[in-house]
Amino acid sequence: MGKFNLSDYIWFCRNLNLQGFRKRFEVAHAKYDRMIEKIIKEHEEDRKSRKDGMGCDGSGCEAKDILHILLDTSEDDDAEMKLTRENIKTFILDMFLAGKDTYAITIEWALAELINNQSILEKAREEIDKVVGNSKLVEESDISNLPYLQAIVKETLRLHPVVPISIRECTEDCTIGGYQIPTKTRLLVNIWDIGRDLKH
Repeated sequence: MGKFNLSDYIWFCRNLNLQGFRKRFEVAHAKYDRMIEKIIKEHEEDRKSRKDGMGCDGSGCEAKDILHILLDTSEDDDAEMKLTRENIKTFILDMFLAGKDTYAITIEWALAELINNQSILEKAREEIDKVVGNSKLVEESDISNLPYLQAIVKETLRLHPVVPISIRECTEDCTIGGYQIPTKTRLLVNIWDIGRDLKH
């Protein structure tokens, strides 16, 4: 997924497997699908045992995780949006692939910026000491009382977006910067350039 694939960018190569990625992709896809299917089945068995009264009395006494909620939604006929099993698998795969590196990179950038801006680091430390104290760790419930820390996170994400390229597809014909963009055209937006333009 991190390699340049001609088929993704050159339209007449779309049905050709010039670099041999398609077979490798299919093998990786099958492995991920088996892994995710196993996770979903484990959660379905857990949900069944709860409904049968083995794990819970039916009153929601045990906390549900995100997958339990997604499975509940997929079975709810009155749900505003119907979730398929493929939708759930895609969501879990996104969590696995996109959710691990992005957090680590964002934290690294935030720490680097704080180290290079000692006065901001000191203000953040004072806020945490005042709200949380220095004898315990910051918990999720403390975040709403730490506006300066929240501002640091937002500024880090603004200055250093983890993914520099955002892909969008036009839903209708439009004109951007004097260029005619037809429907169904894929646009690659460089977020870092936008941030640079905003600073100037």
